[in-house]
Amino acid sequence: LKVATTFFQTAELTTLIKVSWPSIVFFTLPFQLPISDTKCLAASSGWNQLHTFYAYIYGPILIFSVPLLSASGTQPRSSERKKVAGLLTVLISLWYSPLLQTIASMYDCFEDPERENRQFLTSDPSVSCEPSLKRKIVNIHAGVLSLIVGLGFPLLSFLKIWSLRKADKLDFDSSMANLFQFYNTRMPYFETVQFTRKGLLIFVLTWFVDYPEMQATLSLGINGSFLLILSCTRPFVYYPTSNSRRNLFQIAEVSSTITCMIGNALALIASFTASDQSFIDLLGGVMAVMNILYFILFMCRYNSELEKALDREAEWSAGVKVNSNLGAELKDAVGEWNLLVMSLENDDGMEERRRLQIVDEMPFVKSRIVAAMRISLM
Repeated sequence: LKVATTFFQTAELTTLIKVSWPSIVFFTLPFQLPISDTKCLAASSGWNQLHTFYAYIYGPILIFSVPLLSASGTQPRSSERKKVAGLLTVLISLWYSPLLQTIASMYDCFEDPERENRQFLTSDPSVSCEPSLKRKIVNIHAGVLSLIVGLGFPLLSFLKIWSLRKADKLDFDSSMANLFQFYNTRMPYFETVQFTRKGLLIFVLTWFVDYPEMQATLSLGINGSFLLILSCTRPFVYYPTSNSRRNLFQIAEVSSTITCMIGNALALIASFTASDQSFIDLLGGVMAVMNILYFILFMCRYNSELEKALDREAEWSAGVKVNSNLGAELKDAVGEWNLLVMSLENDDGMEERRRLQIVDEMPFVKSRIVAAMRISLM
């Protein structure tokens, strides 16, 4: 889910490049919600991009308030509070990219010569960009949220995870566990690199340049730099593939980034052929098929590897009785521990670096077992 979410959010940013993409491209991106296209709604219901802007802000805030209110009567350091904090970090992570895109869309304006050269939103010409009380309120919302969510959330996440790493407290009980549980202890804060990548792409595509050729080139450069960092740091925890030497999470993220880069390359080609809409439609069709194929192939490969891992685990632990009364979370945690132990015991050809990485990850998995045991005994 995490890899697929990151892929679709990043792939969606390619559509911000000022190319006349065909509609099929947007239909293959699940984060292109129907509410994001307000032109059709405006004529019949009066809904416009200004309403979309506030909906993307206050809709999620209302959703966030539900778990906050449910945990308001619990003890400050209780497991319920930690669960809520963990849930909120996931929700804000999902909110991050769509929110910044919506904020940026409120500053993409054009001058309309038919209306005395006044400025209006490119995404919705019915909304004025001229100075007014409504515009001031938009500016206040955009400024506050850009500081708190756009800059504050990644920075706070980095500092919190850094302090946990320094104190050797990267365990499953942490409220930040959902942000670092897929990364090894050398790079537990790598999720902030993901946030930075998305933020840079949104800034470049909506604020920095208007020319599609430059937009596509810079997008390709940002994703290429991310791929280089990803390949050099190898930040993901070890989840063995069927040959027991390759990391499934690393393969998934690398292939996701390469797919996004191909999309950037298609956008670059389209930017040089802006006058040929039929060719752009063809490139858009290729991009749409590529997005769908990536998701299907990724899910098939992941499910295949997961089944093989479960088979190897079952073979390794044959004869060991498992209490059927144990909760699902505890069984999953124990299964993850068994998988790591099995990888160490059954592969004599494994690189020493990989062995050390697995050993390094075991304390976190152990903390997950302890946390699951507490839940099952409650």
